[in-house]
Amino acid sequence: MPTSWPNLLFRLLSAGVTSAAGTAANLAAGGPANPLLAGAIEAAAKQATEHLLKQFLPAQQEAAQQLDLLARDIQALAGGIDTRVRSLQEGPARAARLHMEDAAVHPERAADELQAARRLLYEAWGAASDPGQRSLAAQELSGVYAFLGQYDDSVRWLERALPDSDAAVSEAIEAFRVSLNAFPDSVPRRADARDFVEVELRLKRVFAPLDKVVPAAQRLVEARYDALDLRKRAIPLGTGRPWPAAPSRVELGRGGELLFSTPAGGAAVDLGHRQDPAMSPDVRAMLRSLKTLHFSIADGPWVNRPGHTYVVGSSPQLGGWEPSAGIQLAPRPKSEGTISSTVWTLKRKTMEAVIQLLDEENVETRYFFVPDEGGEILWDPCTRRINAQTPASFYRQSDMFTPAPEVWGTP
Repeated sequence: MPTSWPNLLFRLLSAGVTSAAGTAANLAAGGPANPLLAGAIEAAAKQATEHLLKQFLPAQQEAAQQLDLLARDIQALAGGIDTRVRSLQEGPARAARLHMEDAAVHPERAADELQAARRLLYEAWGAASDPGQRSLAAQELSGVYAFLGQYDDSVRWLERALPDSDAAVSEAIEAFRVSLNAFPDSVPRRADARDFVEVELRLKRVFAPLDKVVPAAQRLVEARYDALDLRKRAIPLGTGRPWPAAPSRVELGRGGELLFSTPAGGAAVDLGHRQDPAMSPDVRAMLRSLKTLHFSIADGPWVNRPGHTYVVGSSPQLGGWEPSAGIQLAPRPKSEGTISSTVWTLKRKTMEAVIQLLDEENVETRYFFVPDEGGEILWDPCTRRINAQTPASFYRQSDMFTPAPEVWGTP
Protein backbone atom coordinates (compact mmCIF):
# COMPACT_ATOMS: atom_id res chain seq x y z
CA MET A 1 0.00 0.00 0.00
CA PRO A 2 2.22 2.86 -1.17
CA THR A 3 1.70 6.15 0.60
CA SER A 4 0.70 9.24 -1.34
CA TRP A 5 4.15 10.73 -0.78
CA PRO A 6 6.32 8.49 -3.03
CA ASN A 7 3.42 8.02 -5.43
CA LEU A 8 3.18 11.71 -6.11
CA LEU A 9 6.91 12.39 -6.09
CA PHE A 10 7.52 9.77 -8.77
CA ARG A 11 4.52 10.85 -10.72
CA LEU A 12 6.18 14.23 -10.96
CA LEU A 13 9.50 12.76 -12.02
CA SER A 14 8.44 9.98 -14.36
CA ALA A 15 5.89 12.14 -16.18
CA GLY A 16 8.48 14.88 -16.72
CA VAL A 17 6.06 17.54 -15.46
CA THR A 18 6.77 21.01 -16.86
CA SER A 19 5.61 23.76 -14.54
CA ALA A 20 4.63 27.27 -15.48
CA ALA A 21 8.17 28.31 -14.62
CA GLY A 22 9.70 25.52 -16.72
CA THR A 23 7.43 26.32 -19.65
CA ALA A 24 8.32 30.00 -19.50
CA ALA A 25 11.99 29.09 -19.61
CA ASN A 26 11.40 26.79 -22.59
CA LEU A 27 9.52 29.48 -24.48
CA ALA A 28 12.24 32.02 -23.80
CA ALA A 29 14.80 29.57 -25.18
CA GLY A 30 12.99 29.32 -28.51
CA GLY A 31 9.70 27.49 -27.99
CA PRO A 32 6.71 27.53 -30.34
CA ALA A 33 6.54 30.65 -32.49
CA ASN A 34 2.74 30.63 -32.65
CA PRO A 35 1.58 32.89 -29.78
CA LEU A 36 -1.75 31.07 -29.49
CA LEU A 37 0.00 27.71 -29.23
CA ALA A 38 2.50 29.13 -26.76
CA GLY A 39 -0.32 30.56 -24.65
CA ALA A 40 -2.16 27.24 -24.66
CA ILE A 41 0.96 25.36 -23.57
CA GLU A 42 1.62 27.81 -20.76
CA ALA A 43 -1.99 27.73 -19.57
CA ALA A 44 -1.96 23.92 -19.53
CA ALA A 45 1.32 23.92 -17.61
CA LYS A 46 -0.12 26.36 -15.05
CA GLN A 47 -3.15 24.13 -14.58
CA ALA A 48 -1.00 21.02 -14.16
CA THR A 49 1.27 22.83 -11.68
CA GLU A 50 -1.66 24.02 -9.61
CA HIS A 51 -3.33 20.58 -9.59
CA LEU A 52 -0.17 18.67 -8.64
CA LEU A 53 0.99 21.18 -6.04
CA LYS A 54 -2.33 20.90 -4.23
CA GLN A 55 -1.73 17.14 -3.97
CA PHE A 56 1.98 17.50 -3.27
CA LEU A 57 1.56 19.75 -0.22
CA PRO A 58 -0.76 17.43 1.80
CA ALA A 59 1.59 14.55 0.98
CA GLN A 60 4.50 16.53 2.44
CA GLN A 61 2.53 17.22 5.61
CA GLU A 62 1.57 13.56 5.89
CA ALA A 63 5.19 12.44 5.58
CA ALA A 64 6.37 14.93 8.21
CA GLN A 65 3.61 13.87 10.60
CA GLN A 66 4.49 10.19 10.17
CA LEU A 67 8.12 10.89 11.09
CA ASP A 68 7.03 12.78 14.20
CA LEU A 69 4.60 10.05 15.24
CA LEU A 70 7.24 7.37 14.76
CA ALA A 71 9.67 9.24 17.01
CA ARG A 72 6.98 9.84 19.63
CA ASP A 73 5.82 6.21 19.69
CA ILE A 74 9.36 4.92 20.15
CA GLN A 75 10.26 7.53 22.77
CA ALA A 76 7.05 6.76 24.66
CA LEU A 77 8.12 3.12 25.00
CA ALA A 78 10.97 4.10 27.27
CA GLY A 79 8.88 6.75 29.03
CA GLY A 80 8.94 10.47 28.43
CA ILE A 81 8.41 12.08 25.06
CA ASP A 82 11.13 14.37 23.75
CA THR A 83 9.42 17.69 23.17
CA ARG A 84 12.42 19.65 21.92
CA VAL A 85 11.58 21.57 18.79
CA ARG A 86 13.99 21.37 15.84
CA SER A 87 13.46 25.05 15.11
CA LEU A 88 16.41 25.40 12.72
CA GLN A 89 14.96 22.72 10.48
CA GLU A 90 11.20 23.14 10.89
CA GLY A 91 11.09 26.92 10.48
CA PRO A 92 12.57 26.99 6.94
CA ALA A 93 10.63 23.87 5.94
CA ARG A 94 7.32 25.40 7.00
CA ALA A 95 8.14 28.63 5.20
CA ALA A 96 8.99 26.65 2.06
CA ARG A 97 5.56 25.01 2.15
CA LEU A 98 3.91 28.43 2.38
CA HIS A 99 5.72 29.45 -0.79
CA MET A 100 4.56 26.26 -2.50
CA GLU A 101 0.99 26.93 -1.37
CA ASP A 102 1.26 30.38 -2.93
CA ALA A 103 2.60 28.77 -6.12
CA ALA A 104 -0.50 26.57 -6.23
CA VAL A 105 -2.89 29.46 -5.60
CA HIS A 106 -1.07 31.90 -7.90
CA PRO A 107 0.47 29.80 -10.72
CA GLU A 108 1.26 32.96 -12.67
CA ARG A 109 4.07 33.61 -10.20
CA ALA A 110 4.93 29.97 -9.60
CA ALA A 111 8.53 30.42 -10.74
CA ASP A 112 9.33 33.00 -8.05
CA GLU A 113 7.48 31.12 -5.32
CA LEU A 114 9.15 27.81 -6.14
CA GLN A 115 12.60 29.41 -6.25
CA ALA A 116 11.94 30.87 -2.79
CA ALA A 117 10.84 27.43 -1.56
CA ARG A 118 14.00 25.92 -3.04
CA ARG A 119 16.24 28.34 -1.11
CA LEU A 120 14.45 27.63 2.17
CA LEU A 121 14.61 23.87 1.64
CA TYR A 122 18.37 24.17 1.07
CA GLU A 123 18.54 25.78 4.51
CA ALA A 124 16.32 23.11 6.06
CA TRP A 125 18.39 20.31 4.55
CA GLY A 126 21.65 21.85 5.77
CA ALA A 127 20.35 22.42 9.30
CA ALA A 128 18.81 18.96 9.78
CA SER A 129 20.72 16.62 12.06
CA ASP A 130 18.16 13.82 11.86
CA PRO A 131 18.43 11.62 8.74
CA GLY A 132 14.66 11.30 8.48
CA GLN A 133 14.14 15.06 8.35
CA ARG A 134 17.11 15.42 5.98
CA SER A 135 15.63 12.79 3.65
CA LEU A 136 12.26 14.53 3.73
CA ALA A 137 13.84 17.89 2.86
CA ALA A 138 15.73 16.26 -0.03
CA GLN A 139 12.54 14.68 -1.35
CA GLU A 140 10.79 18.04 -1.15
CA LEU A 141 13.65 19.61 -3.08
CA SER A 142 13.34 16.85 -5.66
CA GLY A 143 9.69 17.71 -6.06
CA VAL A 144 10.33 21.45 -6.31
CA TYR A 145 12.93 20.90 -9.03
CA ALA A 146 10.46 18.65 -10.87
CA PHE A 147 7.89 21.46 -10.82
CA LEU A 148 10.54 23.81 -12.14
CA GLY A 149 11.21 21.46 -15.04
CA GLN A 150 14.81 20.79 -13.92
CA TYR A 151 14.87 17.01 -14.23
CA ASP A 152 18.59 16.39 -13.58
CA ASP A 153 18.56 18.39 -10.34
CA SER A 154 15.36 16.66 -9.28
CA VAL A 155 16.91 13.21 -9.69
CA ARG A 156 20.11 14.36 -7.99
CA TRP A 157 18.17 15.36 -4.87
CA LEU A 158 16.25 12.12 -4.95
CA GLU A 159 19.61 10.31 -4.97
CA ARG A 160 20.57 12.22 -1.82
CA ALA A 161 17.31 11.31 -0.11
CA LEU A 162 17.75 7.54 -0.45
CA PRO A 163 20.63 6.79 1.98
CA ASP A 164 19.15 9.12 4.59
CA SER A 165 15.82 7.32 4.24
CA ASP A 166 17.57 4.00 4.92
CA ALA A 167 19.54 5.49 7.83
CA ALA A 168 16.39 6.90 9.42
CA VAL A 169 14.77 3.45 9.45
CA SER A 170 17.93 1.81 10.85
CA GLU A 171 18.15 4.37 13.64
CA ALA A 172 14.46 3.95 14.44
CA ILE A 173 14.77 0.14 14.63
CA GLU A 174 17.77 0.44 16.96
CA ALA A 175 15.97 2.98 19.17
CA PHE A 176 12.95 0.65 19.31
CA ARG A 177 15.13 -2.32 20.26
CA VAL A 178 16.94 -0.38 22.99
CA SER A 179 13.70 1.03 24.42
CA LEU A 180 12.35 -2.48 24.98
CA ASN A 181 15.02 -3.11 27.62
CA ALA A 182 13.09 -0.78 29.94
CA PHE A 183 10.29 -3.34 30.42
CA PRO A 184 10.09 -6.16 33.02
CA ASP A 185 10.77 -9.84 32.36
CA SER A 186 7.30 -10.85 33.55
CA VAL A 187 3.79 -9.42 33.48
CA PRO A 188 3.47 -6.98 36.43
CA ARG A 189 1.30 -8.07 39.36
CA ARG A 190 -2.37 -7.10 39.22
CA ALA A 191 -2.06 -6.55 35.49
CA ASP A 192 -4.14 -8.25 32.83
CA ALA A 193 -1.83 -10.44 30.77
CA ARG A 194 -3.90 -9.66 27.67
CA ASP A 195 -2.68 -6.05 27.86
CA PHE A 196 0.97 -7.08 27.45
CA VAL A 197 2.93 -8.58 24.60
CA GLU A 198 5.92 -10.87 24.88
CA VAL A 199 9.12 -9.59 23.30
CA GLU A 200 12.18 -11.78 22.82
CA LEU A 201 15.54 -10.01 22.87
CA ARG A 202 18.88 -11.64 22.22
CA LEU A 203 19.63 -12.46 25.86
CA LYS A 204 16.29 -12.07 27.61
CA ARG A 205 12.52 -11.88 27.33
CA VAL A 206 10.41 -8.90 28.36
CA PHE A 207 6.71 -7.99 28.51
CA ALA A 208 5.70 -4.62 27.11
CA PRO A 209 2.33 -2.86 27.17
CA LEU A 210 0.38 -3.68 24.04
CA ASP A 211 -0.90 -0.13 23.62
CA LYS A 212 2.69 1.14 23.38
CA VAL A 213 4.36 -1.60 21.39
CA VAL A 214 1.79 -2.04 18.63
CA PRO A 215 1.73 1.62 17.44
CA ALA A 216 5.52 1.82 17.45
CA ALA A 217 5.91 -1.52 15.66
CA GLN A 218 3.28 -0.55 13.10
CA ARG A 219 5.02 2.71 12.28
CA LEU A 220 8.34 0.91 11.91
CA VAL A 221 6.75 -1.42 9.36
CA GLU A 222 5.37 1.59 7.49
CA ALA A 223 8.74 3.38 7.62
CA ARG A 224 10.62 0.34 6.29
CA TYR A 225 8.07 -0.20 3.54
CA ASP A 226 8.18 3.45 2.49
CA ALA A 227 11.99 3.49 2.38
CA LEU A 228 12.06 0.40 0.14
CA ASP A 229 9.23 1.74 -1.99
CA LEU A 230 11.16 4.97 -2.50
CA ARG A 231 14.20 2.98 -3.67
CA LYS A 232 12.20 0.67 -5.92
CA ARG A 233 10.52 3.60 -7.66
CA ALA A 234 13.85 5.39 -8.08
CA ILE A 235 15.38 2.63 -10.23
CA PRO A 236 13.50 3.46 -13.47
CA LEU A 237 14.80 7.03 -13.09
CA GLY A 238 18.40 5.80 -13.17
CA THR A 239 19.12 6.16 -9.47
CA GLY A 240 19.03 4.01 -6.33
CA ARG A 241 21.48 1.33 -7.46
CA PRO A 242 23.29 -0.72 -6.45
CA TRP A 243 20.72 -1.96 -3.98
CA PRO A 244 22.12 -1.70 -0.43
CA ALA A 245 22.67 -4.44 2.10
CA ALA A 246 20.21 -4.43 4.98
CA PRO A 247 21.98 -4.75 8.35
CA SER A 248 18.77 -3.41 9.94
CA ARG A 249 15.58 -5.20 8.96
CA VAL A 250 11.86 -5.52 9.65
CA GLU A 251 10.52 -9.00 8.87
CA LEU A 252 7.57 -11.31 9.37
CA GLY A 253 8.49 -14.51 11.20
CA ARG A 254 7.06 -17.92 10.45
CA GLY A 255 4.99 -17.86 13.63
CA GLY A 256 3.50 -14.47 12.84
CA GLU A 257 5.95 -12.58 15.06
CA LEU A 258 7.44 -9.26 14.00
CA LEU A 259 11.23 -9.40 13.77
CA PHE A 260 13.34 -6.26 14.15
CA SER A 261 17.09 -6.69 13.77
CA THR A 262 20.11 -4.39 13.86
CA PRO A 263 23.86 -5.10 13.93
CA ALA A 264 23.70 -4.71 17.72
CA GLY A 265 20.90 -7.20 18.24
CA GLY A 266 17.29 -8.00 17.54
CA ALA A 267 13.78 -8.24 18.92
CA ALA A 268 10.89 -10.56 18.14
CA VAL A 269 7.46 -9.17 19.05
CA ASP A 270 5.01 -12.03 19.46
CA LEU A 271 1.78 -10.93 17.79
CA GLY A 272 1.15 -14.24 16.08
CA HIS A 273 -1.73 -15.25 18.33
CA ARG A 274 -3.39 -11.83 18.37
CA GLN A 275 -5.85 -10.23 16.04
CA ASP A 276 -5.42 -6.77 17.43
CA PRO A 277 -7.22 -4.07 15.43
CA ALA A 278 -4.38 -1.62 16.07
CA MET A 279 -2.27 -3.54 13.55
CA SER A 280 -4.26 -2.48 10.52
CA PRO A 281 -4.82 -4.70 7.46
CA ASP A 282 -2.79 -2.25 5.36
CA VAL A 283 0.21 -2.56 7.67
CA ARG A 284 -0.10 -6.36 7.70
CA ALA A 285 -0.05 -6.30 3.90
CA MET A 286 3.05 -4.06 3.97
CA LEU A 287 4.74 -6.49 6.33
CA ARG A 288 4.01 -9.43 4.01
CA SER A 289 5.52 -7.44 1.12
CA LEU A 290 8.90 -7.07 2.89
CA LYS A 291 11.03 -9.85 1.44
CA THR A 292 14.46 -10.79 2.77
CA LEU A 293 17.04 -12.38 0.47
CA HIS A 294 20.11 -14.13 1.91
CA PHE A 295 23.07 -14.50 -0.44
CA SER A 296 25.89 -16.76 0.74
CA ILE A 297 28.61 -18.47 -1.28
CA ALA A 298 31.77 -20.28 -0.19
CA ASP A 299 35.22 -21.01 -1.59
CA GLY A 300 35.18 -19.00 -4.82
CA PRO A 301 38.04 -17.20 -6.61
CA TRP A 302 38.63 -14.94 -3.60
CA VAL A 303 40.28 -17.92 -1.90
CA ASN A 304 43.35 -17.56 -4.15
CA ARG A 305 43.37 -13.90 -5.28
CA PRO A 306 42.29 -10.49 -4.00
CA GLY A 307 39.11 -8.99 -5.39
CA HIS A 308 35.45 -8.30 -4.74
CA THR A 309 32.43 -10.56 -5.09
CA TYR A 310 29.00 -9.44 -6.26
CA VAL A 311 25.58 -10.86 -7.06
CA VAL A 312 23.26 -9.68 -9.81
CA GLY A 313 19.79 -10.88 -10.73
CA SER A 314 16.70 -10.78 -12.89
CA SER A 315 14.85 -8.21 -10.80
CA PRO A 316 15.51 -4.47 -11.37
CA GLN A 317 16.11 -4.30 -7.62
CA LEU A 318 18.93 -6.83 -8.13
CA GLY A 319 20.49 -4.93 -11.00
CA GLY A 320 18.57 -6.40 -13.93
CA TRP A 321 21.63 -8.48 -14.93
CA GLU A 322 23.84 -5.35 -15.19
CA PRO A 323 27.21 -6.03 -13.48
CA SER A 324 27.62 -2.31 -12.70
CA ALA A 325 24.49 -2.56 -10.54
CA GLY A 326 25.56 -5.73 -8.73
CA ILE A 327 25.27 -6.04 -4.94
CA GLN A 328 28.61 -6.45 -3.21
CA LEU A 329 29.10 -9.35 -0.80
CA ALA A 330 31.24 -9.12 2.31
CA PRO A 331 33.23 -11.78 4.21
CA ARG A 332 31.19 -13.59 6.81
CA PRO A 333 32.33 -12.61 10.34
CA LYS A 334 34.48 -15.16 12.12
CA SER A 335 31.82 -15.72 14.74
CA GLU A 336 28.08 -15.13 14.86
CA GLY A 337 27.65 -16.11 18.45
CA THR A 338 27.35 -19.90 18.19
CA ILE A 339 29.94 -22.66 18.23
CA SER A 340 28.57 -24.25 15.05
CA SER A 341 28.78 -21.05 13.02
CA THR A 342 32.31 -20.41 14.30
CA VAL A 343 33.52 -23.88 13.27
CA TRP A 344 31.77 -23.61 9.90
CA THR A 345 33.38 -20.24 9.20
CA LEU A 346 36.85 -21.50 10.11
CA LYS A 347 36.50 -24.25 7.52
CA ARG A 348 35.12 -22.13 4.71
CA LYS A 349 35.91 -18.74 3.19
CA THR A 350 32.42 -17.41 2.76
CA MET A 351 31.04 -14.23 1.19
CA GLU A 352 27.51 -13.08 1.99
CA ALA A 353 24.95 -10.29 1.86
CA VAL A 354 21.43 -9.85 3.20
CA ILE A 355 19.05 -7.44 1.51
CA GLN A 356 15.38 -6.53 1.67
CA LEU A 357 13.15 -6.05 -1.37
CA LEU A 358 9.49 -5.38 -2.01
CA ASP A 359 7.18 -7.98 -3.54
CA GLU A 360 9.87 -10.30 -4.91
CA GLU A 361 9.11 -13.98 -4.41
CA ASN A 362 11.48 -15.87 -6.71
CA VAL A 363 14.34 -14.35 -8.67
CA GLU A 364 17.20 -15.70 -10.75
CA THR A 365 20.67 -14.63 -9.62
CA ARG A 366 24.31 -15.14 -10.50
CA TYR A 367 27.51 -14.38 -8.61
CA PHE A 368 30.59 -12.81 -10.16
CA PHE A 369 34.09 -11.87 -9.04
CA VAL A 370 36.08 -8.76 -10.02
CA PRO A 371 39.87 -9.21 -9.49
CA ASP A 372 41.70 -6.29 -7.86
CA GLU A 373 44.51 -6.50 -10.42
CA GLY A 374 42.06 -6.01 -13.27
CA GLY A 375 41.18 -8.32 -16.09
CA GLU A 376 37.99 -10.07 -17.03
CA ILE A 377 35.09 -10.65 -14.66
CA LEU A 378 34.84 -14.25 -13.46
CA TRP A 379 31.32 -15.67 -13.26
CA ASP A 380 29.83 -18.40 -11.11
CA PRO A 381 29.18 -21.26 -13.55
CA CYS A 382 25.44 -21.48 -12.77
CA THR A 383 22.45 -19.18 -12.72
CA ARG A 384 20.49 -19.89 -9.56
CA ARG A 385 16.96 -19.29 -8.36
CA ILE A 386 16.62 -17.84 -4.89
CA ASN A 387 13.47 -17.66 -2.79
CA ALA A 388 12.54 -14.81 -0.52
CA GLN A 389 12.90 -16.29 2.93
CA THR A 390 10.70 -15.98 5.97
CA PRO A 391 13.23 -16.36 8.80
CA ALA A 392 12.70 -18.77 11.66
CA SER A 393 14.34 -16.17 13.91
CA PHE A 394 16.76 -13.29 13.56
CA TYR A 395 19.65 -15.71 14.21
CA ARG A 396 18.91 -17.85 11.17
CA GLN A 397 21.84 -19.11 9.12
CA SER A 398 21.70 -18.89 5.34
CA ASP A 399 21.94 -21.79 2.92
CA MET A 400 25.19 -22.08 1.02
CA PHE A 401 26.32 -23.05 -2.45
CA THR A 402 29.95 -24.15 -2.88
CA PRO A 403 31.60 -24.04 -6.32
CA ALA A 404 35.29 -24.79 -6.62
CA PRO A 405 37.40 -21.69 -7.50
CA GLU A 406 38.72 -23.26 -10.70
CA VAL A 407 35.27 -23.59 -12.29
CA TRP A 408 34.61 -19.86 -12.29
CA GLY A 409 35.29 -18.22 -15.65
CA THR A 410 34.08 -15.92 -18.38
CA PRO A 411 30.66 -16.55 -19.98
